[in-house]
Amino acid sequence: MFNGDIQFDIDSVQRSQYKRAGSKLTQWAMKYSGGLIKDEEQAHYVLLGFTVLAIIVSMFLFFGGKEKPYMPSRQEIQRAMTLPPNGATTK
Repeated sequence: MFNGDIQFDIDSVQRSQYKRAGSKLTQWAMKYSGGLIKDEEQAHYVLLGFTVLAIIVSMFLFFGGKEKPYMPSRQEIQRAMTLPPNGATTK
């Protein structure tokens, strides 16, 4: 029976199934979706979409929200150059 080889009977070992608990945010999204989100995978996709949307809106506000600086016209520049200094009085 024992010939120097070690044999293991792997097939008969019962392994318990480990199910990872979902995150609180995922559970919150499922709870308050009104039944639209049915499982954790859908909740993950919804949260991923929300994150991408938030990043796009943030980038738009950060980079695209700036107005161009005011550029006076030539007439305004000419008029400003011909005005007397602030302290001078003209009578």
